[in-house]
Amino acid sequence: MLEIQVIENLQRRDVHPLEEAEGYQQLMQRHGYSADTIAAKIGKSRGYVYARLKLLALGQPAREAFFASNLDASTALLIARVPASLQAKALASVITGYDGVPLSYRAAKATLQRNFTVELHDATWPLDDATLCPVAGSCSACPKRAGNDLVMTADGIDANVCTDIPCFDEKKTARRAQLIVSAEANGIQVFTGEAARELMPWGPRDIDRGAYVSLDMDVPGDPADRTYRQILGDAAPVAALVESRDGDMLELAEPTALARALQQAGYQPDPQPETAADQASAEKAAARSQRQAEAAAREAAAEAEGERRKALADTLFARARTLYDEGDLNADHVLNLLAVASMRMDCSYNGKPDAPRLKQFGVTLPEETCDDDNGTTIMEATAAAMRQWSPGTALAYLLDGLTAEERHVNRWNYDAAEDRPFILDDLAVFLTAADPTQAAQAHGEGGANPAAPAKPKGKKTAAAKDKAKTAPAPTASANKPAAPVKPLGDWPFPTTNEFSREATT
Repeated sequence: MLEIQVIENLQRRDVHPLEEAEGYQQLMQRHGYSADTIAAKIGKSRGYVYARLKLLALGQPAREAFFASNLDASTALLIARVPASLQAKALASVITGYDGVPLSYRAAKATLQRNFTVELHDATWPLDDATLCPVAGSCSACPKRAGNDLVMTADGIDANVCTDIPCFDEKKTARRAQLIVSAEANGIQVFTGEAARELMPWGPRDIDRGAYVSLDMDVPGDPADRTYRQILGDAAPVAALVESRDGDMLELAEPTALARALQQAGYQPDPQPETAADQASAEKAAARSQRQAEAAAREAAAEAEGERRKALADTLFARARTLYDEGDLNADHVLNLLAVASMRMDCSYNGKPDAPRLKQFGVTLPEETCDDDNGTTIMEATAAAMRQWSPGTALAYLLDGLTAEERHVNRWNYDAAEDRPFILDDLAVFLTAADPTQAAQAHGEGGANPAAPAKPKGKKTAAAKDKAKTAPAPTASANKPAAPVKPLGDWPFPTTNEFSREATT
């Protein structure tokens, strides 16, 4: 009975994602459910269940922000991947965003990856070494490695990404100390601080090749472009350690000892290094030329398509303008078309629609659709729902988007004289024009003259239509010939039954 009750609670429409996650955890811990079993019970994917369970890693501040609707499920999942010690900082960077405006999902994802993850390719220790920091264990088996997290793997994040920067830095420090102790015990000279800057001002290529060679440099003439370390391995004759600017310890060898070690290892350089180099250079040049030709072809095709689209847009805009002025275009359909277009523009910037904003207008996006970052699926589902709106709802949605910035007041640098809501003022004047007192108050003290009430739009008279039809049409610039325009019958997108034939004419 308890299991049935939990599952029924999880299928409520108003259940919060965190409550949902706690329900899944209860089923797994108390009733022995697996993620696959839960997914089958609720009709979701296993990845969806794991994503919900990951939300349980959120700290208290992030949970409070989530419950207060300052985070959506997708962004909260990004925060949950950050270690507990850094979550408060990550949360602040997402909610504060740029100039006090919270980050979109796509911007939050990029910011958190840049500031709260590190590439394991940059590690200077073996990833399977569990003794460097015994408490942390090896990197290859660590649950904070992206490749060991099913949710991050499903999200397309590179497997060798570490989400625990403090642990990575701790291992980096331990590895540095380990190398220095080992070097001093074996009589290897160590360069740190100013001595390291003098020997290697910027990088391994700045080292005097007559004195030392970095083991991470490519071996000249090697047909496989390997480094000295890759060829010699543990047999490399390390003569010195030098500290790089980022704190890594680089191993150096003396040129004569290095040449002798290569000979003892049986290494045979290319008998004609210059010929091989020339051949490699020619192959690279040919590949580069091919890439350049392909890029030029894409650019030319894009330019031609751009010209075609511009010409088609000019034709359609002119036609829409004429039909609307003549009263032959349905204004309600135009409002709906513009509202959907505004939503699509949001998708182009943020990767998906603004779910909290759409919810205010009766469109609730399914959580599983929001989590999979499938922008096209979300956008088309949203557009289908918006086409059912009344004209008034479409108008309110457009006004909400147009005035979003005006309704956001930055309390840190607010200046009443400069930070004026112009669109809101104009709208207030327009809508209260029938009452001069309200209009003056809406426009501010000593405001402008109220606008005259807008005349209701209706069908024009035959004389007005004739006048509109005889008005001169817009002409192309004399300095640039108009691009050829395909007939409207060749319009490449569906134009029937989306709103009505009248709306798409």
